[in-house]
Amino acid sequence: MANKGELGALWKGEKFLSGTLDVEALKAAAKEAIDGKIRVVVFKNNFKSKKNHPDYNILISTYTGEKKEEKKDDSFFD
Repeated sequence: MANKGELGALWKGEKFLSGTLDVEALKAAAKEAIDGKIRVVVFKNNFKSKKNHPDYNILISTYTGEKKEEKKDDSFFD
């Protein structure tokens, strides 16, 4: 993966998502794991310009425990 904090990517199939994970990025993230878990977030790839680009990107979460107002988006994984 090219970007810092990026762990992998997912492609949307007809009935499932498939993808890849960067083992080196996972090893680095594991050093800062909380209770043996790595927090991740998945974002839709709004910059997809070619068919072979991923539909979603997996990144390390920067969750701090503070609740922020979230924008409701009903188009999750559409």
